[in-house]
Amino acid sequence: MRGFLIKLGIGVVGLLLLLYFGSIDLAVLGKAFHRPDFLLLAFLCLLATIPMGAWRWWMLLRGLQFRVAFTWAQNITFISLFFHTFLPGAQGGDLVRVAMAYRAAGGEFSRVMFSVVVDRLTGLTALLVLGLTTLPLLPSAYSHRLIWVAAIAVAAGAIGVFLGLRFSGTIVRLVGRLPAPVGPAAAAVIGEFAVALQAYAARPLIIVVAVLISIVQYGLVLAALMLLGNAMEFRGLSFSGYIIAGAWSLVANGLPITPGGIGVGEAAFGQVASALASPGSGTGFGTIFLAMRVLTIVLGVIAVVPWLMYRNDVRAGLTLVRSADRHEKQAVQGAK
Repeated sequence: MRGFLIKLGIGVVGLLLLLYFGSIDLAVLGKAFHRPDFLLLAFLCLLATIPMGAWRWWMLLRGLQFRVAFTWAQNITFISLFFHTFLPGAQGGDLVRVAMAYRAAGGEFSRVMFSVVVDRLTGLTALLVLGLTTLPLLPSAYSHRLIWVAAIAVAAGAIGVFLGLRFSGTIVRLVGRLPAPVGPAAAAVIGEFAVALQAYAARPLIIVVAVLISIVQYGLVLAALMLLGNAMEFRGLSFSGYIIAGAWSLVANGLPITPGGIGVGEAAFGQVASALASPGSGTGFGTIFLAMRVLTIVLGVIAVVPWLMYRNDVRAGLTLVRSADRHEKQAVQGAK
């Protein structure tokens, strides 16, 4: 909880600094209401990303032989958005998804958790792809640095997958030789992860489609940013500028610096957009990202409905996850 409060404090201070230096302009934010048609279209773009995210996770679960209904996955995705928006601490959206799927799967915790991890990784891969497509449009001072970052990320991911597929059995055996109960417990978790990784490797089309879904999702988010920018009458930022600023601000927003990326996404979008905008276009571009965050909060409010429908199941699932986590900690303490 202390760590969450520290991150929240960083986010709030960041927003105040952005307001002070003019990267965010609340007066400009109010202009968005002058174009309710653009606001509605932006909201619909963001709303469309929810069932698409549910579809991606549903495919990943089915790839691991978890037979769940798509409507169930969609409701849980909405609930996870509610938790991510209003309770981004110890009970974040990913934890809710793990808890509900764990409860539905009947005790296969590691594989369920792996589906959520892969779901996140496909989103990061999509952002990386979008970011790479913008490199030719960036000034060389930026593009050269980002190429190295992208290359390191791709290399690390490729090496991790190769090691997991090629040497998973050896890794499980070596870890299993550690003193009980840590060794056998850790070996069981790694073994389940390896089985899940091999299941996806046997059906690579699932991963490809999941990444494509993520790319379309982020395309809709970028469209929402452009609509909001036009609604607030921002001038001087081109179509390609919105793509570049939007892609890299979404990357920054995903960094675990503040809860939900508060202040980080706004700062990144404002800085990149200001660098790419025409001379004399003014400041306050971070307001565009802030407007999108406000619409996301509205979506989180709507997600209260499925939360009320499933609240007892969510509580039961979170109890199961806490119990599993408690047993793990007890096992580690016993080994010490």
